[in-house]
Amino acid sequence: MTPTRLRECLDTMHWSQRVLAAETGYHEPQVRRWLAGARIPDHVADWLERVTLAVVACGRAVAP
Repeated sequence: MTPTRLRECLDTMHWSQRVLAAETGYHEPQVRRWLAGARIPDHVADWLERVTLAVVACGRAVAP
């Protein structure tokens, strides 16, 4: 997952970096590093893609 795609997923779900950190169990500075280009773990990227697809299918954001 690219940083651009990560931002798209967050925007689609109306999630902040803080929310993503809480939902994944990572610290917020790590999420910022991902958005700056650090490698996103495959399990996080896969999970985030699935959640984003579910949000799109439902037509609305999911509250954390």
